[in-house]
Amino acid sequence: LSGNTTATAVNGVATFAGLKLTGTPLADYTIEFTSGSLFTDISSALHVTHDVATTFVWVTQPEADATGNFLPVQPRLKLVDSYGNLASSNNSTVVTATLGSGASGIVSGTTTATASGGYVQFNGLVLIGTPLSVNYTIAFAATGVTTVQSQILTVTHNVPARLVITTQPVGAISG
Repeated sequence: LSGNTTATAVNGVATFAGLKLTGTPLADYTIEFTSGSLFTDISSALHVTHDVATTFVWVTQPEADATGNFLPVQPRLKLVDSYGNLASSNNSTVVTATLGSGASGIVSGTTTATASGGYVQFNGLVLIGTPLSVNYTIAFAATGVTTVQSQILTVTHNVPARLVITTQPVGAISG
């Protein structure tokens, strides 16, 4: 309990302005009021909820694969308030995945996901990039929430898709 925890009674009524109760979300608290020789009184139960989401916290970092393939481990984040509490009632924040860093990279596939119970699960993200030579990150952003970057990802070569002739054969004499 913080803020102005004392008040002067006026006409028998003490009004507390600016009290702030910080507690564990989904828990109930009571406040005990005392004053000298008067009887102690206890408030009714106060139910604490989380504040608005301001930050992402990683649950599962994405992992890279061959360029152009779906990420084998798709990212999962949770939305927390400024106190670190899960914003469990958040079912509407839309999070967008874009290329955070890495030259000539592309993030494609399903690049948006909507929070459910404060969690954001991506499915179908693809990273296209230069194999083995460029470090990439993926940025995750939503309105009102601090953007977060993934760990460094490096893609590998994909399976060959076709054969390319670099030197054409020339005619020869048979025999």
